Order: sequence, then structure tokens, then C-alpha cells
Amino acid sequence: MIEKELEQLKKDILYTVENREYPSNKDKMLVISKYYKYISSSILINPVIIKSDRDLLSEFEAVYFWLEEQFTYLPESLSMQIKKIHDENQLSTLFAVLFSLDIDDLDKFYKQKERENYQGILKSVFNLKITISTPEAYENISNKRLINAKIALNRLSQMVKFAASKVDNDYYNPELFQDFSDNYNPEIINKNKILSLVSLFKSQLEGLNKDKNVDLLLEKLNSVEKEINKRKPHWGIIFSTLFVIFGFTADLKTISPEIYEKPFKTIEAIIVNLHEDGQVKKSHTSTLIEHNKCTQAKDTLQLE
Repeated sequence: MIEKELEQLKKDILYTVENREYPSNKDKMLVISKYYKYISSSILINPVIIKSDRDLLSEFEAVYFWLEEQFTYLPESLSMQIKKIHDENQLSTLFAVLFSLDIDDLDKFYKQKERENYQGILKSVFNLKITISTPEAYENISNKRLINAKIALNRLSQMVKFAASKVDNDYYNPELFQDFSDNYNPEIINKNKILSLVSLFKSQLEGLNKDKNVDLLLEKLNSVEKEINKRKPHWGIIFSTLFVIFGFTADLKTISPEIYEKPFKTIEAIIVNLHEDGQVKKSHTSTLIEHNKCTQAKDTLQLE
């Protein structure tokens, strides 16, 4: 990778781990694909050495944490496969150790292992002088483990590149609500209140006989719950998902009113709270909404 491309990759990775709003999550995932490809290419085979930019290597675990947060928006089978490859190869631990190694101590360790017919010669371009007194840290870095990491990173690069195609090319931008900001701002919504209602909804569903409808609702509610808990939630995703859940639950209530009456009341209360809490200016109509909300809350409690 030429120097200009390397500097751009460092800049893009920094934007990703700092969770800046631009570029989009889809673009960030494509950046991570390039990142994994770069780290993989930095592991050479004959002899086994690693030549990686230290700034990029230091961000390895933060990059994975960001990627893991995106699992909500990916097919479960794909996200589980990414996690499996990462965990089985203990990639975050491996690269944390590599970042911390002292080159002099590492050379001494492998020279000693050579004398013991130990297969594994690693040379590093790292300059950080952190001495690790116990040899266990070095024991974990064998030729085999580095080669397996190289293969795993190549696979992750391809998987994340494919995963990017499953993510919308939108990113949360407060300006999307700018036209309505005089009347509605999702940033002032009481997240704790919404999360409490979502938790109530989930507990009501968990009390029902499990079937594909209940499982689907719980899956979508878990994704909503995870999104709301983010520092900067994507309110567009939250709104659209909850409105679909509302319509789906309403259909189930029509078919089985005795089963879905309580869950329907709860999702209805969630929608009302989203509408009411985001209002910047309270109008006379909000008084009526507040009255309806209180009535619905009482009905829910009575049904409980």
C-alpha cells in the first residue's frame, strides 16, 4: 500500500472508531474490509514477519467493537460467522499483544526457542518499548498462529465487504429533522421511558406460547432496544421498525384479541410516547394525546 493510500486508510479508520456521522455505515464497513486486507497483507510468510503501521495496529480492537455493533443490521448467520472467525483465532488478543511487544525481548525469546528446535521466528518493525517480563505473551505468537490470523483476516475482509451490501447507505444526520425542528426533535425523547415500555412489551411476549410470530417480534424489539441504547441512536430506524411492529401486532390482535390485547396496548403506548416526547412546542392537541395516553396506561395496568 502506497503512503498516500495508507494515510487515507488511517484517516478513515479514525472516523470509524470515533463514530463520526460521516461517511455512512456502509462506507465505514467497506473501510474496515480494506483495513482487514491491509493487516493481512502485513503478515509475510517466508520468513514469518509482520510489518504493519503501528497506528493502524493499535486500533484493531476498537475497529472490531464498532463492527460488532453493526451486527443488529446484518443477517444473523453472517454476523455469527464473522464473530466465530474473530473469536476462534483470538484476533483482538493477538494484535493487542503484538502492539505491546518489545522488539529486543522478542528477538531474544525466539533465539532461545530456535535453540530448542522451536518453530517460529518473528521480526517486528515496532518501536514501542514496553517490556513484558513473562514469556507467556510471546508463547502465543507462533508461526502457525500468525498464518492462521492472515487467513482469517482475508476471510473477514471478504465477509465485511459482502456485509456492507446488506446495510443501507444512509447515516444518521440530525439535519434530516431540521425542517421539523421547530416542532419535533427526536433528541429530546426520554429514552429510558421508551426502553421501559419496550421491556414491558418483551416480557408480555415472553409470557405467550412461543411461535414464529412471537420470535419475530422479540427479534425486532431486541434490535430496537440495542439501537436506542446507542449514544447517538438512528431514530429513523427506530421509528420505522416500531411502526412495522405496531401494524404487525395490530393484525395479530385482530386474529387473536385475547392473546395480543396487552402487547398491542403496550406498543400503542410506545408510539404515543415517541410522538409526544419529541414535541418541542406543546399544543392544545397534546392535551388530548396526554389524556389518551393516560387512559391507555390505565387500561394496560388493569389488563396486567
